[in-house]
Amino acid sequence: MEPINIPASQRTIPWVQSLVNLIQEQAKIIQTQAEKIAQLEKNGQTMRDEIARLKKTPKRPKFRPGGGASSKDKEKSTPTNEKAFNDPQNTPIQKQKEEIVVQPLVIPTGSRFKGYSTYSIQELVLTPKEIV
Repeated sequence: MEPINIPASQRTIPWVQSLVNLIQEQAKIIQTQAEKIAQLEKNGQTMRDEIARLKKTPKRPKFRPGGGASSKDKEKSTPTNEKAFNDPQNTPIQKQKEEIVVQPLVIPTGSRFKGYSTYSIQELVLTPKEIV
């Protein structure tokens, strides 16, 4: 622990000395508890691994550090032919979002509002439109 910066004139005061001792004791207790927690977490993980082994479940995967897409993947994703890139058949279809609010015709007495419920409906609607 780092030494506590207390002016020399106040170091001899008994209550200041007792507070410094208390802080140092608490720091030691916190350090021992942190070590115990780390040991218990390690022990818990070994127990979980042993249970998984006894149940014959697959082992935990070893994760590699991420790095995003590699340069090879980036080269494959970019179009090599500008004509193919600008082709209207290859452009994605734009989705239209339409919101319809349905008002109730009759609200029974004694009923109460319980909130909104959001959901999506997927339908195909073909309507002719006249463009002038």
